[in-house]
Amino acid sequence: MREEKEIVKVCKRHGHLNINDIQLIKHKKCKKGFYYTCKICNNYSKKMYATRNRKKLSENNKEYRKKNRDKYNSWARKYFKKNRSIISERANKKYNNDDFFKKRALENTKKSMKKLRENISDSYVKSLITRDSLLTSKDIPLFLVEIKRMQIILKRELKND
Repeated sequence: MREEKEIVKVCKRHGHLNINDIQLIKHKKCKKGFYYTCKICNNYSKKMYATRNRKKLSENNKEYRKKNRDKYNSWARKYFKKNRSIISERANKKYNNDDFFKKRALENTKKSMKKLRENISDSYVKSLITRDSLLTSKDIPLFLVEIKRMQIILKRELKND
């Protein structure tokens, strides 16, 4: 059986003493096969860089997502499928505990519904037709939507006169 040698290394940044490879970062090109700083110092420097360059990093991420839209979308779909329960639980927790979030969500819903009503959009008309029936919005043909839209416009005109 081969005996494992105990590796003792001192972090060159802050002088932390590292025993074995628990807190060392493996790096093939460095002497002895380990990076010159420990995991603690390396993580700290990464966090500092991220906080100092937040704007630059977010712009780079946006640009990457634009260039690799298909790759990013497939990753996002896989991630959502894999973590659906966690994501919905987190959203429910936020919605149920945060009164400001509830108010804002309600206001946004009201604004979007008002916009749909004013423009007499297809989704608004379909919702009116399906309100008290077993039909779904997919079951309703376009000509029926147009007829209902004309009826709504006529009612509004009569109401204004």
